[in-house]
Amino acid sequence: MSRPEFDSSLRSLVYRYRALRYRERPLPRVGVAGGATVPAWVLRVVSGAAVVGAVALATSRGALGLVPGLLVGAALAGWMLAVPSALVGWFVTVTVGVALVFSDHAPLDPAVTGLMPLAYLCVRLGGLCSLTRWEGRVQIAALTRGWRRDLAVVAAAEALAGVAWLTAGAPALIVTAAGAAALVILTWLAAARIRP
Repeated sequence: MSRPEFDSSLRSLVYRYRALRYRERPLPRVGVAGGATVPAWVLRVVSGAAVVGAVALATSRGALGLVPGLLVGAALAGWMLAVPSALVGWFVTVTVGVALVFSDHAPLDPAVTGLMPLAYLCVRLGGLCSLTRWEGRVQIAALTRGWRRDLAVVAAAEALAGVAWLTAGAPALIVTAAGAAALVILTWLAAARIRP
């Protein structure tokens, strides 16, 4: 059972409170400084080109050949252009890894040194492109944020690939230990910071 007089008086109190609370007040002065920007569509095109380049380079090294690699790369690049995300970059990385397993130079293909920066670029740009629209703009400062970390990750992966390449003729225990260490390090890096 409700009391109409109580409801109406409560309603009038709420109305008066809102009227007093939302009265005309001067807004604070806010300064915004923007830096140099890049169109977001340029980032998407660069990420699509990195996807095609990585997949084509990886598949051209093996039995699949260049043409199927270009077709798979174009399909993945279309996915990256339509719905960009870091997930697409990770999918490209897995596709490149599977293609390298079936390459003629497996398990220590020298193309890995060029594919690691491309795969990292796919993941990083995919994550950044997922935050923007086609007609948007991205500040250069946002693109260069974390460049030291990115450089350290790619340099560590390149150094690890170099160590694995140098120990290719070594006993299997050393190569297995280096591979296990690489897997632990890469898993830790991926789990430590999933977001771009």
